[in-house]
Amino acid sequence: MGDILIIKTGASGDVLRTTPLLRVFDSVSWITSTYNLDLLPQPGSFLNAKASIDDLPATILNHQYDWVISLEESPEAANLASQLSTKKLTGVYQTPAGEIAYSADSAQWFDMSLLSAYGKQKANELKKQNRKSYQQLLFEMTGIAFHGEQYILPWESDLKVSSQSPIGIEKRVGRQWPNKQWVGYAQLEELLTIAGHTTISFQQRPTIQDYISDICKCKLVVTGDTLAMHIALAAGIPCIALFNCTSPHEIYDYQLLTKVVSPLLDEVFYQTEEITAAIQAIKIDEVLNAVDDALRRINY
Repeated sequence: MGDILIIKTGASGDVLRTTPLLRVFDSVSWITSTYNLDLLPQPGSFLNAKASIDDLPATILNHQYDWVISLEESPEAANLASQLSTKKLTGVYQTPAGEIAYSADSAQWFDMSLLSAYGKQKANELKKQNRKSYQQLLFEMTGIAFHGEQYILPWESDLKVSSQSPIGIEKRVGRQWPNKQWVGYAQLEELLTIAGHTTISFQQRPTIQDYISDICKCKLVVTGDTLAMHIALAAGIPCIALFNCTSPHEIYDYQLLTKVVSPLLDEVFYQTEEITAAIQAIKIDEVLNAVDDALRRINY
């Protein structure tokens, strides 16, 4: 398919869940944000090159591409996509009038975004109705069928877990979606400890490699719709994810993920202001049952 450039800079989880594309393309460069560079594999078997959008080398800026796949909704990324020399552009770009638009072949995804040509209300309705995973929509955008292609971590994960390995819990959420929080994590830890399980609570680490290594020591991960969920799926670790305000249908489960969906999901769908009822809606028994079921399915 020639030389391909992917522009995907934003949230780390969104960058990671875009990496399955690298399994179907042979010659790919990737522009991302500085803080996501270490989340992508080193140039070699999967990538020709990677670079930060804040410090782009001339070798990337001046290259003639066969295909630019522009997946970021920011004005900066849209402007960049429009300046690059390419035979084909899929995704977000800037029009000659300075407006941000998206290509027809990417409409199935971006019609549900903040860029939606239909406006925010219709975009959210479409997102609610959507039953396709992000990977399926992404692959359809490129004209390729999705067959469960897996994520790619920046290095091969070295899983050495056993029945004695801890259950990892990610309590933290980003500022953009405060309703991804859940009030039950402390109680969950207490009840799991009483049941004889060891738990660890993930913390801020100096590098993404350290964070991934922490997750890879766990036999099971419990989290919201966060980067920890995507890393667990990438590493082949069973995971339980709580969905309070984001779409559970967009997350492909890879036969590893148990989705616990809030009964208030429709009411707080993608709302950005914190709503107390939303972070309290999922009951502790439902999560405990999901943990028990997941542990029964794990074979060592």
